[in-house]
Amino acid sequence: MLKRTIIFAVLIVGISCFAKSAIRIDVDGLQNKVSMKLGESSYGLSIINGPWLKNRAKYYIVAHSPMTLAKEWNKYSFSFIPEKDGIVRISFRGVPYKEHGVKGNIPIWVAYDNITITGAEVKNSDFELVNQKNLFNDWSCNTINMRKGVKDAQAGENYIIAWTETPVSQYIELKKGQKVTIAFYAKASDGPFAKASDGPACAKASDDLVYAQASNGTVKKYFGILPVDDESRKGLVNPERGFRWENRIASFKPIWADEKWINGMKANGLTLTQAYCELIDYAEMEQIPEDKIAKLEKSFAALRENGLKVQICFRYEMSGTVGGPTLEIILSHIEQLRPILQRNMDVIAVFQTGFIGLYGEWHRSFHGLDKNPAAEEEVISALLNILPKDRKLIIRYPRHKNGYLKRVAGRSKNMPITAGEAHSMRPEARMGFADHGFMVGKTDASTFSPRPSQEYDYMTQESLFVPMEGEFFWVSAPPWGILKDDGHEAIKRFWEHHYAIFSFAHNNSIYEGWKWKEKYNARYSLDEWKTEKIDPKFLQTNNIPFSPAYFEDANGKFVSRTIFDYVRDHLGYRLELTKGSYPDKATAGKSFNATFGLVNRGFATPINPRRVYLVLIDKDKVYTLAKAKTDARKWYPCDPENRTILSPEYKLNFNAKLTDNIAPGKYKLGIWLPDNAKTIHKDARYAIRLANRDVPWWTGEDNSYGINIVGDITVK
Repeated sequence: MLKRTIIFAVLIVGISCFAKSAIRIDVDGLQNKVSMKLGESSYGLSIINGPWLKNRAKYYIVAHSPMTLAKEWNKYSFSFIPEKDGIVRISFRGVPYKEHGVKGNIPIWVAYDNITITGAEVKNSDFELVNQKNLFNDWSCNTINMRKGVKDAQAGENYIIAWTETPVSQYIELKKGQKVTIAFYAKASDGPFAKASDGPACAKASDDLVYAQASNGTVKKYFGILPVDDESRKGLVNPERGFRWENRIASFKPIWADEKWINGMKANGLTLTQAYCELIDYAEMEQIPEDKIAKLEKSFAALRENGLKVQICFRYEMSGTVGGPTLEIILSHIEQLRPILQRNMDVIAVFQTGFIGLYGEWHRSFHGLDKNPAAEEEVISALLNILPKDRKLIIRYPRHKNGYLKRVAGRSKNMPITAGEAHSMRPEARMGFADHGFMVGKTDASTFSPRPSQEYDYMTQESLFVPMEGEFFWVSAPPWGILKDDGHEAIKRFWEHHYAIFSFAHNNSIYEGWKWKEKYNARYSLDEWKTEKIDPKFLQTNNIPFSPAYFEDANGKFVSRTIFDYVRDHLGYRLELTKGSYPDKATAGKSFNATFGLVNRGFATPINPRRVYLVLIDKDKVYTLAKAKTDARKWYPCDPENRTILSPEYKLNFNAKLTDNIAPGKYKLGIWLPDNAKTIHKDARYAIRLANRDVPWWTGEDNSYGINIVGDITVK
């Protein structure tokens, strides 16, 4: 029993070391309603008002570090201005951390020392004064928070350690209008059970105990892509995410011949297109002609041949006065399309609802179907019925999703799905959004009610769990299309609404040409973003994710990036290994364990289900060893329960068994994230590549597989 208890305690220490140790400091003015205006923060620290408090957020400040703390002391600071006299409580703690499959928060400890406050008074700032109860004077703390008589203090011999559920706090008095700056030193801590004189020993606990590789194993830390790497400057190409092209599919017009739009995509490094299938010629016909169906089949084959995917939309109406289909015609066509769509789901990334209204966007329908709840219900139900149960629709307006769910599921208006409901087969979990009026006024061209609004907040909450895509207005559509869209504000929106996909065609001279520049004195947003710089401080201040390596060269010196670079690289998912453990040697016929940590630094998660395999590679021979029990759609870029926590770490655990037919020798060990569809399962163009500079990309003959090489292993 004692042995089991010791092992459990050691594992808890190991888990906490493996996880991210990050600063969190709360300044709480709720009790006395002391509102505070945000000021500045140092590099590595962000400050926000408490987002969960809504209209009371101004009374609460959270300072936190979006990046993992080092094991050495570093100085940080932040400031704010009180808008009222009063007393607030300042609490030093750590960010909440949850391990999948473990109830409650896991202790991730942070050490603090040498706290100074200008503009207000803090007492016993270096923790050198101890009271009669043997606790630090003037601080609310427990003995578990105290490190006394140690050699690794930043100043003196004492300091504090804290985690999210065991904070250390003190009340301070503020004066209206007097700027307050809080400066302190912080580092990662092993917690209360580490030896007082040793300092950080996290690597030792993690390497030897969590991964059980003490004598013959490899514990490896992985690093993100640097700006000097090829995959960084030209963009890391991955499926079902990022910028998208726009074209017509199954078209008989030479201008929309398959090879033309495919060449446009490939020339710009895109893997995804929004493709419209025009049906206006058949709006009064019960059946779509067979030559149109055959043409559609050829377009799907062209996508597959070129390693591409599509966001498909069927539409009839391009003018509100020319005519359009009845509900009966639409339902007949959807049923007719069922076989070809199900046959080609491998190259359909996401299905745009379409069919109704102008441009298939559910507004200004000739027959008023966009204002007919019964018609909307039948169309949405028909589309959900023909799609596989784990695939999703995207719809232009949240009000149509709201109305549908009220009728079929009795769901309240603007009631977002929860993390527990996400990715289920329920209709509310299978419908995302297509904002085709991105940043057009306060309503995004009537996408939602004027901000702030419940509809906007509804999209904000749901978009972490459902696909989100969008586009600007065309430059040729004044007045909104010709205005330059602020790149910094766009990034804030891309993050807030967790965009997976965005149009590369709109507001881009590569697609629209320069003719509108002179005619309308137009601004081209994407072109201007290619020269406009993005400051990492902006991302930190707004709590938006990025890798520590994203702005650094191989020597750790700052490298500038553009807004276009950042948006291109962070639309959708951006998956990065942090750490891994696996044996150096393994025996044929026996099992071994391997564990890897992974974070998502993108705006969103992978859209569709995807399996994760551990494999061995010997020249062109690939052996699949194990499959991780994980759902890639739940690799969220922030904690769903507390979205101020960026890039939580997910574990990939593999229990691998080597079959007897694997010959002795040295092999490459890899992580393979292929597409689930059998038709493209072994096509490297559809596999996910990790954003690590030290994880090579391996492909077999004829560009097969697409495997991330994590290390070497010798089979005995």
